[in-house]
Amino acid sequence: MSSNTQPGGNDRPFKILSLDDGGVCGLSGLLILEKIMESIQEAQGLSEVPKPCDSFDLIGGTGTGGIIAIMLGRLRMPIADCIAAYKEIAKEAFTPSETLSPRLDLSSATKISTMKLENAMKKAIRENCPLPKCVEERKAGKSTTDTCQHENQKFTDQKCVKTVVLATTKADAAALPMLFKTYQTTARWSGCKVWEVGRATSAMVGLFKPIKLGRDKKSFMNSSFGHSNPCKVLIDEAATLSDRQEKLILSIGMGLGDVIEIGDTGSSVEHALKTISTSSKGVADELETKYCNENGIYYRFNAVRGLGAIASSDLLDPSKAAAHAKNYLDEKQNDIKRVAKILTNGSSTDSGQPERPDDARAVDYIPFHENPNFVGRAEILSKLNDKLFNQAGFQQVALAGLGGMGKTQVALKLAYTVKVKHTGYSVFWLTAASMDGYRNSCKALAGHLNLETDDGEDSRILVSDYLEAKKAGKWLLIIDIDNADDTSLFDAPIEEDRITSFLPRSEKGRIVYTTRSKEVSWLALGRNDVLELEEMPSEELATILMRGGVKGSNNEPPTKQQALIDDLLNQLCHFPLAVAQAADYMAVNQISIAEYLELLREPGRGKIELLEHFHLDDVHLDKSQGAVATTWVIAFQQIQKASPDAVNLLRFIAKVDSKAIPQHMLPGSDKEKATVDAIGMLLRYGFIRKQKTGDLFDMHSLVHLMTQLWSKGLEDEEEHSLTVLDHMTSIFPSDGLENRFLWGQYLSHALRVAEFERHSDRSMAELTFKVGRCLDRDGDSQGAVRMLEHVVGVRKESLAADDPRLLTSQHDLANAYRNDDQIEKAISMLEHVSGVLEESLTAGHPDRLVSQYHLANAYCDNGQIEKAVSMLEHVVRMREETLAADHPSRLESQHDLANAYCDNGQIEKAVSILEHVVGVRKESLAAGHPSLLESQLDLANAYCDNGQIEKAISMLEHMVRVQKESLAADHPSYLSSQHTLAVAYRDNGQIEKSISMLEHVVEMQEKSLAASHPDRLASQRALAVSYCGNDQTEKAVSMLEHVVRMQEEYLAADHPSYLTSQHDLANAYCDNGQMAKAISMLEHVVRIREETLAVSHPDRLTSQHALGEVYRGNGQIEQAISILEHVVRIREETLAPDHPSRIASLEELAEAYIYNDEIDRAISVLERTPEMQEEV
Repeated sequence: MSSNTQPGGNDRPFKILSLDDGGVCGLSGLLILEKIMESIQEAQGLSEVPKPCDSFDLIGGTGTGGIIAIMLGRLRMPIADCIAAYKEIAKEAFTPSETLSPRLDLSSATKISTMKLENAMKKAIRENCPLPKCVEERKAGKSTTDTCQHENQKFTDQKCVKTVVLATTKADAAALPMLFKTYQTTARWSGCKVWEVGRATSAMVGLFKPIKLGRDKKSFMNSSFGHSNPCKVLIDEAATLSDRQEKLILSIGMGLGDVIEIGDTGSSVEHALKTISTSSKGVADELETKYCNENGIYYRFNAVRGLGAIASSDLLDPSKAAAHAKNYLDEKQNDIKRVAKILTNGSSTDSGQPERPDDARAVDYIPFHENPNFVGRAEILSKLNDKLFNQAGFQQVALAGLGGMGKTQVALKLAYTVKVKHTGYSVFWLTAASMDGYRNSCKALAGHLNLETDDGEDSRILVSDYLEAKKAGKWLLIIDIDNADDTSLFDAPIEEDRITSFLPRSEKGRIVYTTRSKEVSWLALGRNDVLELEEMPSEELATILMRGGVKGSNNEPPTKQQALIDDLLNQLCHFPLAVAQAADYMAVNQISIAEYLELLREPGRGKIELLEHFHLDDVHLDKSQGAVATTWVIAFQQIQKASPDAVNLLRFIAKVDSKAIPQHMLPGSDKEKATVDAIGMLLRYGFIRKQKTGDLFDMHSLVHLMTQLWSKGLEDEEEHSLTVLDHMTSIFPSDGLENRFLWGQYLSHALRVAEFERHSDRSMAELTFKVGRCLDRDGDSQGAVRMLEHVVGVRKESLAADDPRLLTSQHDLANAYRNDDQIEKAISMLEHVSGVLEESLTAGHPDRLVSQYHLANAYCDNGQIEKAVSMLEHVVRMREETLAADHPSRLESQHDLANAYCDNGQIEKAVSILEHVVGVRKESLAAGHPSLLESQLDLANAYCDNGQIEKAISMLEHMVRVQKESLAADHPSYLSSQHTLAVAYRDNGQIEKSISMLEHVVEMQEKSLAASHPDRLASQRALAVSYCGNDQTEKAVSMLEHVVRMQEEYLAADHPSYLTSQHDLANAYCDNGQMAKAISMLEHVVRIREETLAVSHPDRLTSQHALGEVYRGNGQIEQAISILEHVVRIREETLAPDHPSRIASLEELAEAYIYNDEIDRAISVLERTPEMQEEV
């Protein structure tokens, strides 16, 4: 990415200041830098010495250099003030101490007080605080040493020069150093304070105590064992910050040479300084070689002391350091002037050239061919052109009119006209007869544009985001909403069901809607942006007739011919669709206008009159709709005479959805020639239209209505409806994963037929049963409940209570209740089913075990964990006795027993079982199989609970990629995987990824789940915790308070989820400085958990640990020690020595002892940690 850091634009070098560690010395390097800054002042003729923060793009250091980098970069200190502050820090902290316990005697001559260092750094922060209030006080001549309240300000600061400080985790000192960055947004570290980062970078083994930082309280120490010269690391970091190829690298050492011998101090310090010196020189030599042929890029200054012994007092003596530095600077004055010159030339302001926008190539997606027979409509096309292209900014307009008036044809003409006249515009066409139709249309467009992501975003969002992006350029989007009165697309109560939630907005964008409903157009845009398609002039309609191949009588004069045309147009109410279809009919049947008029006037056409009456009275459309019906009925009757197969297809289509009709779903599709002929006839008459890709057909919605009305008037309508029901029941697939694509194609059609079944006398409701199961599998639990409740209702009327068909439907309904969060209903029904089966089946019968298995899971959902564990252990025992190791049912029950163990705090048992289940399933199932994905998800959760975060993330990222290909964007399983991955990202310090993914999950769930749904509340809680980690504490508190309020209404006081939310809210209160609220809530949580959970339950111990930590932070040290001693005792009895929770409690107890001045006890506790034991 490009750096916006001042100074310098992209034509200037990116300037890096790298500061070595010097152990306890650092004054030498500061004096070198002071000389360079004075040279810049002289070169620029400035009245004051410029600040380093104004001359460099990146300042970084480690150890001593890290402290200096903080002062120069983060605190924006002038070089002179930095030197003064450094002298104070060195005086206070880098001196031997005789006050600490002998047990800390790593080097008796050089015991450095950690506390003194912390205090010295805090004092430097107060004295040089960069916040405006303190700056103004100092400008007024007042010291801020005692008045500044900002000593705990955070290290992150987007306004200061980019500053980087290196430190190393104590757990892996050999690893690459951690970079603490002022510009980082990772919440895992963004809460670190300035002085804490200074402590981390200076925590040299043998000199200072490591410090625990970040949300996970990792121990950090100085990174100088291998990285005492941070220059290489900073060069790599600069490459991620700026695309500027030219760089100026200024590397400053602290005066340590090739050989260090300290005459009057212990071996630890001597060894440390020798290691620093060796590491620093190695990097310097490597960079010198790399840049030796590139003048003006790399400069290294290091006022190396002479060989031989150096007294420790000399290291800290300012006069001796200054004298040595002066001699060195005299030798290097030409190099210093050269660096100052480059810094001067590169310190001008940015060039100010605007970023050049990407040249977006116009692309088109119009799924219909241009109509070569289009005529007229010049006036409306002119108005559209004026509205869309002669006004600045984002424009949108609705083209409204009755069905069949030609809206689609006008929009199509507009699309192809824009391609020719406005070549810079991309043109896209989407259909939205329903929200499902809009989703599918967006999916097709997204595929055309090759829009693909890994985060599970659905096609509607993909298309919207693409069109709002700069790279899309200028575009025209036509959205065909030609679905009569469907206002729910704009005013649906659920946001996801409203098309407005997915419409793009861009200054370069234009949108045209086509709709036959004025109400829809008003909801979309308001009355001022609607263009109504008016009646077409007779001349233009006559042209449609002639271009359609209609022939007049050779014996009739032109005036008579015109009269016939006028008569026909009047009969058809000047309705373009009716005229076009009449022209098709006359052309196909080779009849004249006069003959067609005779058919229209033929007596005894009661069906036509019925259709006209229906439209006028019930649909509330005007008489032109009846005229269209007249046109269609003539065609219907002609087809009846010509092709019974075409009639059957037409009547079948009348019973299903009008869009995306698969050819293989049509009855008789196995009779290839007959079916092809019938489809050809429907195409010729204009009844259906084939989509450009795939064997899918659409029928105009108005035509579909006419077809339904015509079919209902036939004598065998009831019998035919049952035939359609039988056909759909026979071809509708089971809910197996291998059939997902097929049932996805059939589902919207089967839903229409199932509505008929609901009112029939079919007591088994087989199609409704299949549809309900697929809806549940597809994540539509509400639809599944509606379907399956009907099935259970009709089967109860005709079947015995123990009939397997009734019990199966009750069992499936109970599962749908569970998925719809109606847990009490699910438990009640499953207890009934289990009770019936226990009376009639043996203990090991598979059906009986299945019902117990699902009942146990419902108990888990309801927080009845012990009941669940007991029942699942029984099921697992029985299945392990009777089923093979890889039998799906055996694995399924083991899987869910592991989950129950997790809920019960038995994490290691859970991990062991889940690893077994995943291993077995991997051998027999495809990567995308739901059962494998589900077990991997739960294993990842268990890994997270067990502190194995990297394992969890790897597994979850794989799962999300697989589920994206097979599940809907709002499918609960897909969202659950994203939720868990987001939490793992948070635990791993990838806080931005975590927040982004959780915000998406929460948004999706808010559209599809009730406000009190546990999954929705769980995602909101997780998002709030991530907000806390990103220092967005007010957001976190607000969201968690909402979650707690909702759970208070629906959950028992001791429900685990309710208590977890209160625990997290207490943590947020603590982060927000509301300590009293935090303590009160944690004390409540601890009290409830102590009453309901075992002494060793992880949740109980977690809350006790948190309360002890808050007590310590609030100064209640004795209370903190008491509760933490208890937690440590239990965790040492129950957890492995390297378990993160056990180690965290030991370290927290040690901190409490230190705050209570019980150093020996703190040391004793820390010696029980694995790291300290390894050191010993």
